[in-house]
Amino acid sequence: MELKDKIKNKRIEEGLTQDELAEKLNVTRQTISKYELGINVPDVFTLKEIAKALNTTVSYLLDEEIAIKEEKDKKYKASKVIYLVNVGLCIFTFFSIFVLLRFMNDTIPLHYDINFNVNRYGSKYEMILVGLIQFLPLIMATIFRFINEDTLKAYRLTSGILLGLEIMFLCISLVFSTLIFVFSFMVIENLTEVAFNILIALFSLLFMVISIFVSSLFNKKVNPYFGYRTRYSLKNDRNWKILNNTQCVSGFIFSGIALALSLIYIGFNSVYFFFVILSSILVTFGVEIYLRCQDKKQ
Repeated sequence: MELKDKIKNKRIEEGLTQDELAEKLNVTRQTISKYELGINVPDVFTLKEIAKALNTTVSYLLDEEIAIKEEKDKKYKASKVIYLVNVGLCIFTFFSIFVLLRFMNDTIPLHYDINFNVNRYGSKYEMILVGLIQFLPLIMATIFRFINEDTLKAYRLTSGILLGLEIMFLCISLVFSTLIFVFSFMVIENLTEVAFNILIALFSLLFMVISIFVSSLFNKKVNPYFGYRTRYSLKNDRNWKILNNTQCVSGFIFSGIALALSLIYIGFNSVYFFFVILSSILVTFGVEIYLRCQDKKQ
């Protein structure tokens, strides 16, 4: 039962008319009517006065409202997480195309007939256009992210519908990403020879994208699920912010170096480039040790 219905039902139970309740609260009858229709919501002070006038408690009037609000908040938070995953996926896939172009011939098959025979060849750089198309569902998702809650209600877009839309946009992006990677691997002729270089390059790029979202700009609250997680980093907001921002910068730089090396030294035993990526974690761990020493001094 919503707040508006609780106010109306309790008023009727107490044998009060809207005029009588309005008189008790020193407001107009129209104000009470708007409360009961859900047009307006009473502020905290007025809510206390209403509870007193109706011989009930504020918690009775608000318990379900709070539960509904918490459920809405959960759905909005979930839709935000899915949106950020979609952003990361689109960025990773788009820049993966530039990585994969390094291993393709200048001219590649671009279209197949119903029997899966090639009927058109073209420049490998046409793949970039396909990558740009993937941003269309992300643009739609972004538009919905910037619509405020009142506008969403006006168009009957509840938090649940918004969550559903974000999931749909993410699924579309996943389909695009899958098609792009499958097609790219199909047109790379010497795939077995350069497979390890491609693996290191894509892993480096993925680590770069993840490093961006490790930043406290996105990963704001201390949590045991994502980010640089040690007992010390989970200790307080200050540690969390410093260490995750450090990991963001060091992870981006070192994985960028590993990416560049894997694209330059094709055929080289690029397993060593993994250690370049892991060096970023050592940098953050070094900062953690420094912070620990500073805390001991204080």
